[in-house]
Amino acid sequence: MLEPASWQEIIVRMAVAAAAGMLIGFEREWHEKSAGFRTITLVATGSAVFVLAAVVSAPAESVRMMAGIATGIGFLGAGAIIQSRGTVFGLTTAATVWMASALGVTAALGEYVLTAVGTLFTLIVLAALSLVPFGPVQREMRTYEINFPHSVPIRRALSPSPVRDAGLAVTLWSLRVEETCVSALWLAHGTQQAHDRAVELLSADEEIVTFATEQR
Repeated sequence: MLEPASWQEIIVRMAVAAAAGMLIGFEREWHEKSAGFRTITLVATGSAVFVLAAVVSAPAESVRMMAGIATGIGFLGAGAIIQSRGTVFGLTTAATVWMASALGVTAALGEYVLTAVGTLFTLIVLAALSLVPFGPVQREMRTYEINFPHSVPIRRALSPSPVRDAGLAVTLWSLRVEETCVSALWLAHGTQQAHDRAVELLSADEEIVTFATEQR
């Protein structure tokens, strides 16, 4: 572990950490993930600040500080994980946050080559491997906002039959009752073919006024 020789070196290390976070965060933002550009950049930069503070003021505590960062990032990543009906969502987002923190640590230690290689490998896993045609086995999570006329019974709005009949695992996210309509927001997970089938069933349901779906 190298101690920063000057404030210029500290700034360079923080800039490298921020750059690594920005590159990964841009990829996440591009794919509209919950942890995007600002979140990933702040995680990498924040981790670098903690390590640099320990290196400058208490070098003997640097290893303990890095262990504390790993623990803290674990709690942050856990907040991005959602469990619904036995299915877990957000593990990739949590792992990305964890990796960004690790890159911030390596940048703070002056290990620029390791930071660059780690960033490259992370981008390959997130961006390049997402282009691999996994086909029918590839699963994704989407939200479905379904709007019914106000005259429809609440139990009908609470029934996700078109989405569930398509073979998706669904969880009610929110229910909003207004003067003109009843809106239900569902979180659904399944294959792309199942999502396509859900769109077909929703389009054919005459009781549904409008609906919108968005990938998470």
